[in-house]
Amino acid sequence: MNLEQQLYDIYPVWYTPWWHQPIVYNSALVLGLLIIGGLGYWLLFYFRRKRQLPTSEWAQQRFNTLEEVIDTGDYNGFYKQLTAILKTYFTALYEVDIMSKTDQEVVVFLNGVDFPAHLRDTIDGVLRRALFVKFANAQAAREGMLADLAASRQIIAQTAPQDDQEEPA
Repeated sequence: MNLEQQLYDIYPVWYTPWWHQPIVYNSALVLGLLIIGGLGYWLLFYFRRKRQLPTSEWAQQRFNTLEEVIDTGDYNGFYKQLTAILKTYFTALYEVDIMSKTDQEVVVFLNGVDFPAHLRDTIDGVLRRALFVKFANAQAAREGMLADLAASRQIIAQTAPQDDQEEPA
């Protein structure tokens, strides 16, 4: 055997560049499928997402569910939900964490911000009755609960901003 025949036995007949290797083709295929799948996932949830309600409309819808709680006679639960709705609304309205504040701290906070003066007494009365019912286990009259619900609706309606805000979490 001569030297030229030995070289042909060791090396392949032609050279294959790295971009023609099977691993490159397979990786490109997987990457393309991932991109197409991610794009499809994004499009699916982009077009199917639920439109967000303004915070004031969200609060009004939650008040509608509170009317059912009044009929059950769960005074404590009614006022807990009422204060939670109001605190969530004020958190979204003023972009300050009000959920961790007590009811009286909310009143003090609202005195310090641009809150309509004629509504300060209303919110103070609603939150005082809520505090009394929640922690003193007092019985609330159905008419008082309806009045507090109507006052809360009035507060939301009069303080609602003109531009849309997204629904709170």
